[in-house]
Amino acid sequence: MGLLGWNELAPGNVTFTGTAVNEGYASGVTGDDDWSLFVHPDDPKWMVNSSGVRNRDNWVECEVQPPEHFAGLNGQSEATEERFLQPFLNKQVTVGGTWCEDLSHDDKTELHSLDFVLQDPPITAGIAKRAQFIVTSDGATRSPMRPKLPPHVRSNRVRDFQLAFPPAPPGVSDADWYQWSFVEEVDACRTKSFSVVTNGGQRGLQCHVESGISDENKGFYAATVELGQPAVFVSQSVPASMPVGGRASVTITMRNTSVESWVNVPFFPLSQFTYNLGSQDPQDNTVWGIGRVPIPHAVAPGASVAFTFTITAPTTPGSYPFQWRMVHERIRWFGMYTPAVQIQVTPIQVDCAALGRQFTAAQDQVDQLTAELKGLPTGREGVPERMAIMRKLAPLQAEVKQLRTEMTEGGCSIP
Repeated sequence: MGLLGWNELAPGNVTFTGTAVNEGYASGVTGDDDWSLFVHPDDPKWMVNSSGVRNRDNWVECEVQPPEHFAGLNGQSEATEERFLQPFLNKQVTVGGTWCEDLSHDDKTELHSLDFVLQDPPITAGIAKRAQFIVTSDGATRSPMRPKLPPHVRSNRVRDFQLAFPPAPPGVSDADWYQWSFVEEVDACRTKSFSVVTNGGQRGLQCHVESGISDENKGFYAATVELGQPAVFVSQSVPASMPVGGRASVTITMRNTSVESWVNVPFFPLSQFTYNLGSQDPQDNTVWGIGRVPIPHAVAPGASVAFTFTITAPTTPGSYPFQWRMVHERIRWFGMYTPAVQIQVTPIQVDCAALGRQFTAAQDQVDQLTAELKGLPTGREGVPERMAIMRKLAPLQAEVKQLRTEMTEGGCSIP
């Protein structure tokens, strides 16, 4: 809890890299509501105090008491701490903050308070990269249990990161590839900005965050950003035109350039575990009789998948958009759009003369059989003949009805 206070080992903020090996939360009942990320530093000097004694646990505890409330969340909660710190575990991280020794705990070295955590993974060419970071102010206040606070608490923390883009995969233009998006963002900071920059031919995402402080209902920012397109369009086979109400088979091929496998859960097609191809222009439309196409099999990062499905044209002639994009159900739409295509839906070509001849012939037969039916005896002795004529008459009447419909829809005159 640090009742005896902290001795600052270096002025201002320090930054070092290492592996996040554990996390923890000190409840306000027995502790001080601090979040802790335990980092094994690449350089062991960060574990040695002013007396030359090394931390017994072979790590540096990076502590912070975030604002009590931010972005609708309870900062003094173990569940909230786990949500934000567990994703860093067993990963290479960069941490920054005030380097000090805790005079209440064997003078062990700490980052207290912790200002930021950044996990910026190595680059894999042609695969979009996910980086995650937190920037936070320490919101601690004095209390009888904690009369002396660590240095630099309740102050605005300013951090700048530049995250490198992975190279684009073959066949994908720079304009299509060098995009970025939020996978997740929790924003309770004073200000932030992001911009794509180029240094020495290397594209990067420049990130600037000022946390603000809890006194202004600010003090915390967390984001997971994706650099590069997590799904790349490969090819598509789409008809240029279709008759109204017609059906056609189409194929769209996409490549998984994300860090996650795409999977399909057949029994839960719209669950958060499922990836689908979804309609666009507008999003979620069913103009072509379908709005979702399930992935036929699991697709690993770097692999491609072909979606082959049947579309049904609208019943009104015109030009209709056809466009699709990958969707992680209940999570987000992501990756490149398929090229926008306008499919012409045309009227059914009708040979009015031929239909007219068929209609006249069928109607003549109906008239003839109807006349014969009227001329038969009405008693019991005429039943067999009437039944025979009616069996011939029924399909002819159906044919006349169908021909009448086709001629009307085709703009033909009815004889």
